[in-house]
Formats: sequence, structure tokens, C-alpha cells
Amino acid sequence: MLGGLKFSRDSFFILESVFEFSIKIIFMDLQSRLNQSCVELRSDYELKIGINLSLDNDRDYEAALIEQLKIFEEVKFDNVEISPDCSGIIKNGSLDKRECSNLLNILSSYRFSYTVHAPDEMNLVSPLLLKISEKVMKSCIDLCVMLDADVLVVHSGYITPADKMSEPEALRILVDSLKKWGRYARDSGVLIGVENGDPCPTHLCKEVDKLIDVVRNVNMDSVGITFDVGHAFLSASYYKFNFLEAVRNVVSYMIHVHLHDNFGEFDPLSPDKKNITFGYGDLHMPIGWGKIPYKEVFRLIKEGYKRELYLLEIDPKFKEYYGYAVAKLKEMLIS
Repeated sequence: MLGGLKFSRDSFFILESVFEFSIKIIFMDLQSRLNQSCVELRSDYELKIGINLSLDNDRDYEAALIEQLKIFEEVKFDNVEISPDCSGIIKNGSLDKRECSNLLNILSSYRFSYTVHAPDEMNLVSPLLLKISEKVMKSCIDLCVMLDADVLVVHSGYITPADKMSEPEALRILVDSLKKWGRYARDSGVLIGVENGDPCPTHLCKEVDKLIDVVRNVNMDSVGITFDVGHAFLSASYYKFNFLEAVRNVVSYMIHVHLHDNFGEFDPLSPDKKNITFGYGDLHMPIGWGKIPYKEVFRLIKEGYKRELYLLEIDPKFKEYYGYAVAKLKEMLIS
């Protein structure tokens, strides 16, 4: 008896069934709305999610490569960004045919698309490093052709004390160099994405507006920006510029994007130092772990970024969280 009403055992069974059915309807509605969001997200392009390949030079290269590719396959990444500096595929600036053959043989077992990240040490600005850096640059573009990779990521370079040049002079040299290699990339069917730097004192283009100026001055369809969100967040904290305004300004120049997280904090004595205990530096954590306002970032990026690939550039020590990072990215992109 409840409130003057008498319920039989069959009545409770019916109520329980109605309740279960109602829950199923609610779940189906939520799932339908999620699916509709996915359809809306894909109306202009098919979302693809990439991951950086990071290999330890001290390990057997082929075994480590296969191990990581299997993990990427299990997580269902669509794209892998390969850096040739830890594979031995480039020797003394030139592609090694035997290593190229070995790499292609391994990659043939997988269905990823690829992008290429030029070695961090490559520097198209320093007169002391220009000759070897240009050899490496050519080999990286040729590697893109070999892998059918349409984007080559390059750092904007750095100034060492031995270079004895001002930043404006270095930026002029960078523009001239990118014009030269932009032509070679264009003729090869490759896009060069120049990446914004973190607060390391010697790096060029740590402030996003300076990189935008460089790309504007190059003025070539084959040269754009690889926008590293984590670097920009750190640099905004260090150089006191508006982070979200920088995102808004860079979107129309973006041809590629690197996504990872940090706390926007830096060691006051050494701003390029990394220390997760203190929350310092370019930690390359999965998105959602740090303080980068990614919901606002994606709202701005989706307004102007025309490509379908979003690349997670995560430190491999967080590999157990690759699946989490993919799910988090999808959640934020459709919200």
C-alpha cells in the first residue's frame, strides 16, 4: 500500500520495465545527439587524429618502431608524424637508400598517413649550420615525397652567440631561405609548416605574431604555419601576450597543428627547462591535464583551420593515456 494505492508484484514488474525502457530511450537520444554532432563536425571534412613518433636512440630502431606503430594501430590513430633524426635514415645530410628501403618495408604493413618533422637541430638561419641544414632540408622534403606525406614541419631556427646577428637580420634570412625551399616543396607537392617556438632564449618566432610576419613575407601557398598550441601557451605566459588573441590571429595561416598540454609555468632561472614536479616547461602532456583552455582554442581553430588532421604531440612516457587523449580531443571538438 502506497498513498492509498495497492501495487501487485506484476505492477512492480511493469513499472521496472517501463523505467528500464525510459533509461534506454534517454541513452539512445544522447547517443543520437552525439552522432549528429559527429556528422556536423564531418560535414566539411573527415576528422583525422595523428600522433608523433618518438624513438630512443639507445634502443634497436626497427624493434622500437614496430612496437610504437602497433600501439598507434591499437589506439586507431590515423596519422603518424615521423622525425628522421632518430632513425639513421638521413646520414651526413643525405637519405640513406638502404634505411629508406627498410623503413618503407616496415610501414607497408600499416595504413597510416604520414607527416614529417625535420630535426630540431636543423637551422636555416645560422651561417655556421646553413650548408648541412640545407642538405637535411632537401632530404626531408624528399622523404615526404617517398612517404606520400604532404606536410613537413620545420622549426624556425635559432641564433647562437657565435652567429653574431640581430633577430631582425635572422628573420630576414629565414624569409629568404623559406622562399627558396618553398619553391622546392611546391614542385614536390609538399607543404612546409613553420612551427612557433617555446620560450627557449635562442629560438626564433617564440611570439606568434613574428612567425605570422615571416609567413606573410614569404607569401607562398607552399609555406604556412604549424601551430604548436603548447608552445604558444608557454610563450604567452613568458612574453605577456594574449594567448587566445594569438590563436585567433594565426588560424588563417595554419596548415598543421600540434596539440599537447602544460601548465603555462616556467623556471624563472631557465625558461626552457622541463620539470613536471614543479609544473615547469614544455611537458607535452595529454590535452586536459594542464591549464590550456582547449575548448576556447578549438572554437577559434574550427573557424578557420581547413585541414582535417589534428596531431597529438605527446611525450611517449604518457603512452598509456593515448586512448584518453584521443577521446578527449574528440569530445572537445564536437562540444
